[in-house]
Amino acid sequence: MRKVLGSRPRQLFWQFLSETAVITGFSIIAAYFLSQLAMPFLNDWFDTNLKINLLQDTRLLAFLSILLVTVVFLAGSYPGLVIAGFRPALALKSKITQQHVGGFSLRRVLVIGQFAISQALIIGTIVIASQMQFSKKTDLGFNKDAVVMLPLPQNDLTKTSTLRSKLSQVPGVEDVSFCFQAPAANSNNSTNVRFDNRAEDEPFSINTKAADADYLSTFDLKLIAGRNIIQSDTIREYLVNEAFIKRLGLTNPEDVINKNLRVWGNDALIVGVVKDFYTYSFRANIAPTCIMSSYDNYNNIAVKINTSNVKNILAALEKNWSETYPEFVYDHQFWMSASQNFMPLMTSC
Repeated sequence: MRKVLGSRPRQLFWQFLSETAVITGFSIIAAYFLSQLAMPFLNDWFDTNLKINLLQDTRLLAFLSILLVTVVFLAGSYPGLVIAGFRPALALKSKITQQHVGGFSLRRVLVIGQFAISQALIIGTIVIASQMQFSKKTDLGFNKDAVVMLPLPQNDLTKTSTLRSKLSQVPGVEDVSFCFQAPAANSNNSTNVRFDNRAEDEPFSINTKAADADYLSTFDLKLIAGRNIIQSDTIREYLVNEAFIKRLGLTNPEDVINKNLRVWGNDALIVGVVKDFYTYSFRANIAPTCIMSSYDNYNNIAVKINTSNVKNILAALEKNWSETYPEFVYDHQFWMSASQNFMPLMTSC
């Protein structure tokens, strides 16, 4: 009608572009407020602490601005060009064809592409939700709930002994363990292994975990045979997992107790077997693993705390750590939930 009444093609084109800009702008605003409403439920579901602050997040603001311009250009320019080039005289004479209207095939492609993207997003959401449920229900083999990981900047025996004593006396601290890393972490060491004084190394490598005798209680690792290692600063005894027993072709964990094991060139006896636990992600098989005391390889302090008074306990941990290592910057990693995501939920420094 506007074209019949004398509107110019340029006016019609900018009209479509303006309408598309208004609709897209309102859509972004509505999406922002809906995201703010949904964020508490998503944080509770995924065990995260995500926040959306449009005014402070410059990258998000830039992304939305670029998205607005792109959508307006793509969604508004095509119908604007088609309508602007429309010839009403031919329509009144019933002589209009696809060639005159323009781009019916392109419109079909865009509609099909839109539905394909929508289906891909729906399927992706279902898959992610299923994976999150799987990660929450699957047993990791250990419990990292409310475990604070503090860095150990120096392997000074006097300082570490003093710090262990101070941390153990903090009200709410349940266990303290010196270790290389948590049972499942980004850093894992593997090496050759020789069992029971055999002539050659085993045809598989073993994952090594340097940790003290409190490692099992701190992360709730289950001992299924034998006993725990004794407290020591050097490698004197080994703990192995069920995967190691299976790779040896054995079925009874008791068959490896008090047998010799050579790891890193150190010979010592196997004194216990722990239940399998994940050392990598769920996508990887559980690797044969051994745990041993090795003071030189302790990089972290794992502190299991009572979550009833987290704020005061964290403040006390920082105070004692800073008094022991005043020349270093304090940092900690705090897990609040044992989910498949092995990275900490909160990091502070």
